[in-house]
Amino acid sequence: MVRINRNVVSLAVLLAAIIITTWGVELRTASSVDRQLQDLAGQIKAEEWEVAAQTIEYLEQQWRKRRFWLALNNSVQDQQTFERVLAQVKVYVSYRDASNAAAHTALLQQLWYEFGE
Repeated sequence: MVRINRNVVSLAVLLAAIIITTWGVELRTASSVDRQLQDLAGQIKAEEWEVAAQTIEYLEQQWRKRRFWLALNNSVQDQQTFERVLAQVKVYVSYRDASNAAAHTALLQQLWYEFGE
């Protein structure tokens, strides 16, 4: 009969959790989402609405890819806030409302930055 040392199992679980969490943060920092959010702000300022809409589509795709990893070290409320603000930016861009789109894009940038902390 094989005996399993509980300390070894606990250590393995702890290391796995640390690696997964670190990997999730690394996915965020290694991504182009930061750059895309900056580009979106510039596109809104220049009133390039069609390009901004495409950038939002890209951001939505990237969010879906990273949501699981970001959930490991961020609250559900923070994730829901990011999704809600991204949806608001999408609507403001579709209505060509530059002031609200710019303000909410700045909020998105701040929320994204806080995910990495």
